[in-house]
Amino acid sequence: MDVTAWQPVGAELTGLAVTDANAGTVGVLRQLLAEHGVLVLPGQDVDDVAFVKFLRSFGDLQFTEGETPVDAFPDLNVVSNVGRTTPPRSQFHLDTSYVRNPPAYTALRAVQVPSQGGATMFTNQYRAFETLPYDVREQLDGRTVTHVVTGVEPGEEASAEHPVFRRHTRSRAARRSTSRHRNVAQRSAGWTRRRRRGRLPTCSSTPPEPTTSCGTPGRPATSSCGTTRACCTRPTTPVSSATGSCTAGW
Repeated sequence: MDVTAWQPVGAELTGLAVTDANAGTVGVLRQLLAEHGVLVLPGQDVDDVAFVKFLRSFGDLQFTEGETPVDAFPDLNVVSNVGRTTPPRSQFHLDTSYVRNPPAYTALRAVQVPSQGGATMFTNQYRAFETLPYDVREQLDGRTVTHVVTGVEPGEEASAEHPVFRRHTRSRAARRSTSRHRNVAQRSAGWTRRRRRGRLPTCSSTPPEPTTSCGTPGRPATSSCGTTRACCTRPTTPVSSATGSCTAGW
């Protein structure tokens, strides 16, 4: 396997067919994801069967209620604007922080992409933490926020409390990162509503700066994997893709 690190987040991995992944390979991938946040694996000849098998090698799969499942593959959801005249209801993103044990990893398989565009933006949550003003870090350290489900019908869990900062024990020197809080954080332990509004947006709006974000190009037969502790994502040009999330390792 050859790994080419990207800045400020992610890495491209070549020389590995995900259809050949075994326990040892997955262990290496877990470590690389902990360090780089995102892995892009180009040139993969993978159908839905092989994609699900690859995802399950990381742990049990978790489907977000309200998303559109892939026909015959209920663990995968479709992200597509093909043949549509209006934007799709959902685009590729990291989500489901309103449960006590959110997915640890998420993956995207590009099926059909436009000749131009089709990139997905990822942000480095380690860098987001490391570049926060010292006084903000001090005020948020040890705080928790309650994440509440929005936009979909809640299942068994509709809210969960998570720390503002998390330490990724698999990463180098157990690096700390920020969690994603905008639009889902309903309250912060020990803080008034006014004070929360003044600080949590500062934390959640830090990642999109040029020093913390980059776009992965849209390429067919490409799989992208991300660890939800180290990166956030937002779409640029939606394409036809299949995605899945794994719960193990959170």
